Amino acid sequence: PGHRPSRQPLREGRGRGDTERQTDREGGRGPGEVAGGPWEDRMADIRHSLLRRDALSAAKELLYHLDIFFSSQLQNVPGPLVDKSTIELVEEFIFQLSKERNTQPKRLSSLQELQLLEIMCSYFQDQSKDAVRQIIFSALFGPQGNKADENRLAMLGKLVSMAIAICRVPILECTALWLQVRFIIGI
Repeated sequence: PGHRPSRQPLREGRGRGDTERQTDREGGRGPGEVAGGPWEDRMADIRHSLLRRDALSAAKELLYHLDIFFSSQLQNVPGPLVDKSTIELVEEFIFQLSKERNTQPKRLSSLQELQLLEIMCSYFQDQSKDAVRQIIFSALFGPQGNKADENRLAMLGKLVSMAIAICRVPILECTALWLQVRFIIGI
């Protein structure tokens, strides 16, 4: 509560000079690469940072990092893909499934779960770019064929219920598109 995520690690023009940023572009950085290296390389740094936080602030910070990443991707590539490293971060810090084998998943209390739903509602409501909102929604709730899918669908059901109750239209729009895509491709 009251914690505002640090926005400096991945934001253009902060922490690194514009000339250094230009050099990165000229140096052959490709799609999916941001200041400090490709997304996969940044994942370890982001994960390490998130591990030091409580579950709710880690989830909020992860949404922030995903927002920056996908916003950047949309400027560079027509259709950014949600990769394995992104899914792993989502599973660990949104759905509380540990990356380590043989460990029990952390369980959020009912209050924490409600707070997490509120964080997600606020994020989707505040995100003004439809494309970014849809990509992040897909990253959160797209089936992966693993043990996290059950948690994903349970959380999605609760998020939709909350969105209906508090009139969060962007979440309902994301859900409608998500359902249409699933129906078309038969997942």
